[in-house]
Amino acid sequence: MHRIIIDRNHELHIHNSSFSVYSNGLRLFRFFVKSTMPVDGNDDSGETVKLIEKGESKAIWFGTGGAFDKKEYTVRVIDKGFVFTTKITGGGTPDRIEYFSGPKGSVGSHFAVSGFMLPGAQSDNEKSALKLIEGTAGVIEPLRECPPPYCFPFCNDYNDEWCGIGVTTRAGNQNYQRFIFDAPRNGWKENGCRFVLPLGGYTEIKDEWKAPTIWCGFAGDAYSVWREYSEWSYSHYGFKKNIPAENAPSWWSEPIFCGWGEQCATRDREGTDNAPDYADEAHYELFCKKINSLGIDPGIIIIDDKWQKQYGTLAPDTDRWSDLRSFADRRHAEGRRVLLWIKCWSPEGLPDDECIFVNGERFSADPTNPKYLARLKKAVYNLLSSDEGCCNCDGFKVDFMDNHPRMGGAVTYEKGVAGLELMHRLFGAIYEYAKLAKPDALINASSCHPYLSEFCDQFRIHDFDPFLRNPISAMSYRAKTAQAVMPGVLIDTDGFSARTAYEQMRIFEAAEKTGVPDLYFFPEFFTEKDWEKMRTIFKRNK
Repeated sequence: MHRIIIDRNHELHIHNSSFSVYSNGLRLFRFFVKSTMPVDGNDDSGETVKLIEKGESKAIWFGTGGAFDKKEYTVRVIDKGFVFTTKITGGGTPDRIEYFSGPKGSVGSHFAVSGFMLPGAQSDNEKSALKLIEGTAGVIEPLRECPPPYCFPFCNDYNDEWCGIGVTTRAGNQNYQRFIFDAPRNGWKENGCRFVLPLGGYTEIKDEWKAPTIWCGFAGDAYSVWREYSEWSYSHYGFKKNIPAENAPSWWSEPIFCGWGEQCATRDREGTDNAPDYADEAHYELFCKKINSLGIDPGIIIIDDKWQKQYGTLAPDTDRWSDLRSFADRRHAEGRRVLLWIKCWSPEGLPDDECIFVNGERFSADPTNPKYLARLKKAVYNLLSSDEGCCNCDGFKVDFMDNHPRMGGAVTYEKGVAGLELMHRLFGAIYEYAKLAKPDALINASSCHPYLSEFCDQFRIHDFDPFLRNPISAMSYRAKTAQAVMPGVLIDTDGFSARTAYEQMRIFEAAEKTGVPDLYFFPEFFTEKDWEKMRTIFKRNK
């Protein structure tokens, strides 16, 4: 056995075909370096591994006899942890990578951790996000956080320290959209683990390829794990960070009124079926008059679903908005800004040759297609520019970010672009075109990953079901996760709703402390005393 010292509290023990991770004398993992990559009908299980180098800060193993000519596995110490890299020699199109899968017939590597924090689910708070390892898989994928940090913070019963295992890689190589912690069981006899990265057949290896890197770091809590994972990604791969609040235009921090909740309330009052029917100029003028009559003073108005004629084309519906420019100019005269809600990926109104097809079915807009990008650029300019004939709005609330094509079967204009890379193309294009049209445009979004943080000016906490009964803790959990990944990012608290005046006011008070307050609807159960408090919360330039 060979020891590699990470720092005074952490070390690695190097073995012939594995390495063990120690924290304060306690073993957390024993990882078999063999990582299978099924390709072209070969399950890759026949590989044998041999240790060929061991030094003060790294160890190297060679793997031969599998689906590829050779693999080179390296574990290398970094500040506060280590990285595990895999270099492939050969060719093929792998379906997935099973990191640390271990010898053929085994259930995987050994672990002594007891649970992990799972980012990204709609109802998450710290309690619901903490999952015990019970022989089931944990899956990180783009949902409400789109994408979330691709890193599992692990806790254990032996000390108060957390250990993070994440995946990341250079720009252009992130053709995946899930990261899976798989902990299979063999009855009462044995359990194990491996980390699975589905590739969906989008990555073609020719001669030599470096697989996405496994990162491991140590910290005092889950948020600190995500912070260390993100900082390493920023520093090592050169990803650009978000604009922190202290460097942002002051109006980005002003309270928000988003019309979606009041659209829904209007639908309910009128006994109709479709809240998007009320995303028209007449109703939004009424909403603005209501804001003024109540004496609250949001600095941002968000026009929600569905001001556009067709989701995919982003052209205003002139039957609903006879003059969107005039509406925006009236708000500007009041000292307010106007954001437009957009539905990502929607193919509505787009020709087939600007769309992604999945298994032969038209699925979404294609951000790898120059024709679609040209359309998007022109539409964004028309919506945001102050030039004559344009709408002079001030940014976008980017929604349905998780409606991207799922792994497998998607056909894009540019072959081999999938997962995080496809998201990077679309969100990057929206961001770039918005800033070209109006440099201080605000992009409100739900991305929470270091690779996409530069496209998120304001993190949206996202929807919450009031019957789940934990709105304030959920708000806190999501905000702290975003701040860990994107330091200093503004937080849109996103109008969580409750069923009583008492609970609703507690939510708004928490929102004021958490980030930017966001009013979705006018609670009919509020008294004048409640509205007096709201005037304080929704006051600009505090």
